[in-house]
Amino acid sequence: MRRRIIIISIAFIVVIGVSLAIIFAVRQSPTLQKAVLRIANTNSVIPSVTQNTNKVVRVVATPDKTAIQFAARNFTELYGSYSNENSSSNIVQAEDYATVSYAKYLQAQIALQQAAVPATAYSGMITKALVFTFIKQTTISASVVVTTQRTVLTSSSSTIETKDILLDLMKVGSDWKINAAVWK
Repeated sequence: MRRRIIIISIAFIVVIGVSLAIIFAVRQSPTLQKAVLRIANTNSVIPSVTQNTNKVVRVVATPDKTAIQFAARNFTELYGSYSNENSSSNIVQAEDYATVSYAKYLQAQIALQQAAVPATAYSGMITKALVFTFIKQTTISASVVVTTQRTVLTSSSSTIETKDILLDLMKVGSDWKINAAVWK
């Protein structure tokens, strides 16, 4: 009986370990995230929503909308999260989701941050994308407002705020990339 319990416990730990390894691998790799997102959203339909006209509108999630939302979420959460102890690594990671021209702008931001006098007390921010509002979308460009929840951290406190960011995206090859970002 004791042997069975040990075998079951080991099997459970192995399953949890493999699951955590898969989750970690997917979270660290934008390519894997895209693959998982494409599999999960194939032919998905968002449930019916009611507008002020009292007519029911059926909204279909297109592959482009899904890809735009994917790029917007990842860019926003990386770009908006930082720590004064990480030497602008959030912006470096966000460059993966930026057009070449916007990546140059982000590089200039990194240079400015690294030239600034470092703060002595800890400060940081964790940003989570909550709501995506599509302002406009064509086959090669899109504008999206992302409503975020930001947790502002200091060495002595933390506060939560809600802030919007306006993103302009361009389709580069088959990927959607951020071409501009403005916090509102």
